[in-house]
Amino acid sequence: MIQAAPGPNVYNGRSDAYVYRGIAKQAKGDLGGAIADYTKAIELKPDNAVAYVNRGIAKQAKADPTGAIADSTKAIALKPDDAVPYVLRSAAKVANGDLDGAIADSTKAIALRPDDEKAYVNRGAAKTLSGDPGGAIADFTEAIALKPDDEEAYINRGYAKRVKGDLDGAIADFTKVITLKPGNTEAYVNRGLAKGAKGDLDGALADTSKAIALKPGNAEAHLNRGVINLARGDSNVAFADFTKAIELNPKDAIGHYYLGLCYANGEGVKKDAAEAVRMYRKAAGQYVAPAQWKLGLCYYEGEGVAKDAVEAYAWFSVAAKADSDAARSRSLLARELTPQQLKEAQART
Repeated sequence: MIQAAPGPNVYNGRSDAYVYRGIAKQAKGDLGGAIADYTKAIELKPDNAVAYVNRGIAKQAKADPTGAIADSTKAIALKPDDAVPYVLRSAAKVANGDLDGAIADSTKAIALRPDDEKAYVNRGAAKTLSGDPGGAIADFTEAIALKPDDEEAYINRGYAKRVKGDLDGAIADFTKVITLKPGNTEAYVNRGLAKGAKGDLDGALADTSKAIALKPGNAEAHLNRGVINLARGDSNVAFADFTKAIELNPKDAIGHYYLGLCYANGEGVKKDAAEAVRMYRKAAGQYVAPAQWKLGLCYYEGEGVAKDAVEAYAWFSVAAKADSDAARSRSLLARELTPQQLKEAQART
């Protein structure tokens, strides 16, 4: 997380007084109060760049990246040679999905201040999301060289290594985070994922259970532990974890998908095809391709829903963009449809 920028070096009266009070409120977690104070500072002194930066940081912390981008852009216009607003704007652009913009801003910040580890972290995060885990690892490594105890850099580098297939390296980075901060639930969740990918289900279970012990309301940890328990053949516990994950995060698409599998196969719960369809539909509506494929199969086979080959083809087609099984199912079904049915199905996709 980006910390509030220090107050101005030169005290300029009431405007800066609001900045200092905003910093104090932000440190206590009163983001709304801090934003109000920074806004007042700007009203009194419209060219107060520090007020814009700090208000942007508070907005980013309140999950308002668009507002953070607007404030950091104003700060850059007032002080174009200051790296801080570029760092802030790069983080906000990552949150907004503007990865190219985030990389450009981070690179500019590094040019202005080569020892700013946050700029490297932000650029690495953008590179990971844009499909360049190798470049991301290089940036996170530079951030760690600048700040050897940077938990965020280790977490992000571990994630990038996992994406790249370096599971041992990922586990080492997550373990380092746990050494630095034993209560870091994100590190346990991610190390559990890496161990699971290596086939170490016992280790994965231990890590996800530790994450839940540290933070019982962690929906991701419950979901991951459910997946691990399902792989271990402990379907009753898996079903309980998936149910808890949905309770904690009702919009959890992956959790709905796995609950659909449990209901469809009678794992941890009585088999219920109609309930499986309901779960698959919730996940399919959030673009989970395997759920879209499964929903198509339900329509094709008439499991939990009236048999409808046209509807099945439509769901196979949607899923085929990301799922090879769905693409094969669509090709096979196309041979069974009449020309009129095929035309109707294609029109729906």
